[in-house]
Amino acid sequence: MVNAELGLREMTELFDQIMRMNRFVKSSDIVRLRAIVIAAFAFSMIQFFNLIQMWFVYGGWSLDASISLGSIAGLFVLGFSFRYHRHFWLAAVGFTVMAAAGILLSAMENSLGINSSLVPFLPIVIFMSGFVSGWRMSVFSGIVGLAVIAGLYQISAGVTFPNIVNQELIAQKNYHRFIQAALSCLMATGISALVSLVMHGLFKRDEDNLVKVKIAEQKRTAFLSSLSHEIRTPLNGILGMTHLLMKTEMSNQQNQYANMVKDCSDKLLEVVGNVMEISQIDSARMMLKPETIDIPAMAKNLIKHHAETTNQTDVFLGLHIAPDVPKFLHADRKRIELVINNLLTN
Repeated sequence: MVNAELGLREMTELFDQIMRMNRFVKSSDIVRLRAIVIAAFAFSMIQFFNLIQMWFVYGGWSLDASISLGSIAGLFVLGFSFRYHRHFWLAAVGFTVMAAAGILLSAMENSLGINSSLVPFLPIVIFMSGFVSGWRMSVFSGIVGLAVIAGLYQISAGVTFPNIVNQELIAQKNYHRFIQAALSCLMATGISALVSLVMHGLFKRDEDNLVKVKIAEQKRTAFLSSLSHEIRTPLNGILGMTHLLMKTEMSNQQNQYANMVKDCSDKLLEVVGNVMEISQIDSARMMLKPETIDIPAMAKNLIKHHAETTNQTDVFLGLHIAPDVPKFLHADRKRIELVINNLLTN
């Protein structure tokens, strides 16, 4: 199961590279493009097996086989063309034109007309057009479908069967099939246009909400950055004056109060620094500053920093460094210490 998932993920990544999916920013565009490729692949596989079946049934190559092979080639070109453009209406037009041409050509052989077995493909094309390009393409495909059905009926109406006595019954059946096919096409067009209108409206709403969220995040980042700078300025003044105050002659109680102010200011300055780091991460402006770190010395300093806190509780805090841990590490000291501090305080 895991291997299958990994294989599917690798295939998806390869597909994304081939189709240059990084050009598509909207999730809806990615979904529609993948739907086009999946539909084209599924239809091509069906037509491939259909070619084999027709070869044995007809005893060789036929017009239907040429139409099937041409549709496979057309779908491949249509799908691969998205590597160079982002116009989804081209896919809808391409699907519609290929379906119309294929149905009409196959119906001309033996004068099948409205009795062509490919007529049911028209509603499928209408739904596919609406999904990939919106309700307007559903209407376009529906109009083309109605024109194709009318053309098929004209082909059937112009054919007579000399060995069949009841020509009127054949004409009635053809007319009935024409009405059924036209009604199916109209119904598919209406449903597809409505579903497409709702679906693409939801896509647009979600994309608009995503833009609003990104704008809100940018404003929050700017606010945090500005607030951090505004707090840091007076805080540095407090720390500076506290240091100057501690150099003067004070009583023990005054010195204790000054140390408390200094400790609180240092902690507040640390909080402000963390807030500034968050804003830097959000705006992708955080820069790492690697340096050579003495791991045992850094660990001992961190343990010493937390020793007073742990001494007041029943928690034992010790230090053990595995033999295979290197003595020196080239990394960002501040970030490493921050991670370890968070682990220790939690």
